[in-house]
Amino acid sequence: MFSLWQTRHVYFIVIWIIILWQIYNVTYQLFGHYQNGIQDKAVKNKPLRPRQLARNSAISTVRFVVERTLGSQQRWFGGKTLRYQGLAKAHAWHVLLAVAYNLKRLLRLYVESPLPRLPQAKPA
Repeated sequence: MFSLWQTRHVYFIVIWIIILWQIYNVTYQLFGHYQNGIQDKAVKNKPLRPRQLARNSAISTVRFVVERTLGSQQRWFGGKTLRYQGLAKAHAWHVLLAVAYNLKRLLRLYVESPLPRLPQAKPA
């Protein structure tokens, strides 16, 4: 049937789908479907109100995850330049970037985390 690696791979994909769905739900609850995610800015002699500070904090938590992912794609795979014209080809390029990003992270998650640490010898 399935090997252990294939079972882990399916399990990993299901976890990522659940995480992305939760991020989507939190974003939808915080901002509504079509509201912008631009943070409010204070001006001279007019500080931000507590509600604006809370909104900025909520935006930054979601924005951090997205920008970290996109920044890693730009660094690792040259995601700044798009070599294709047309919406379908551009979409395919970004899908391939996302797949490559997930595969690179998959190796790190499965190779480094489940291995137990060996006990360290104490210096004499």
